[in-house]
Amino acid sequence: MIQIKNIGGNLVSVLTSDASGKGQPNVVKLRPGTVKLMSKGELKQWPKGAKVDMANYVTANMLELVELTLVHNYIEKSTKTEFTAIDLQSAINDAVAYKAAFNQHVENATAHTAADTNILISPDPTDLPELITLMIEALANHDLHIVTAVHVTVDTWNDAPVIVVADLPSSILAIKAMITLLHSHKTQTVPNTTPTMLTPAQIIAYS
Repeated sequence: MIQIKNIGGNLVSVLTSDASGKGQPNVVKLRPGTVKLMSKGELKQWPKGAKVDMANYVTANMLELVELTLVHNYIEKSTKTEFTAIDLQSAINDAVAYKAAFNQHVENATAHTAADTNILISPDPTDLPELITLMIEALANHDLHIVTAVHVTVDTWNDAPVIVVADLPSSILAIKAMITLLHSHKTQTVPNTTPTMLTPAQIIAYS
């Protein structure tokens, strides 16, 4: 994964595809201080002219390009499941949405090196006891999943909190934690005290 950051004081625009032919050209625009994440494959496919423009911005101290190591093969472009639980029915709705999002992520064999088997198998809850059962399983399976070998790097940054799920308030607390942690896990980069900064020459030669 490549992180592009505008470290200057002006808007930066880079045309990344040929303006000829059908459709609109793809233009990357970065305002001062903003960050864009893109896959290494995307940068490799850019025409040389776009890479030269990017390299010139780096030379002028307007852009900074850093190679990031991810927990997954790529950052999934899925929306974060929203937390809305305030009572039993809304908690059940959130739990059902979370279960679907978690299982979809776990079984994604392209984001991982292979599909994981730690899916949630508790039925979609219809009452409080079933909600409690699902959330107990969710806390356990989250921690099982993040340390499996299907990841590029084992995720040691998103452990589930210790929550004793026994009633509605604790169930809601667990749902909120799991929704937040799933999103964090899916987008987790590996902290690196010495990030790989791409030089202008490396950007132009990126292939």
